[in-house]
Amino acid sequence: MTLAVDLADLINQTFEKADISVENHRKLLSSLEPNEKHPIVVVILNLFTHYVVYDRGMVREKVLGVIRDRIWPLLTQPEKSEFFSSIVHKFLASPKLEYS
Repeated sequence: MTLAVDLADLINQTFEKADISVENHRKLLSSLEPNEKHPIVVVILNLFTHYVVYDRGMVREKVLGVIRDRIWPLLTQPEKSEFFSSIVHKFLASPKLEYS
């Protein structure tokens, strides 16, 4: 839980204090999953899955804020579509009872 909050705070600080272009933010996030076709989609899906779907409280709030305010604006329209398709496939195709 602490790691997720620290990661969210680090991403927020990077966006607020660093003078980094949108393209460089995209490269930074893409470097987390360099072997993927849509690396930022994989990053945002992992954050969403682990810290929004399966978590509660402050962790969920912080990570959801990072997704909404920091990462979402960096996505292209095809990446947004891919993210939504992944969510539908992962969570709605086979519903489970353990989602919070």
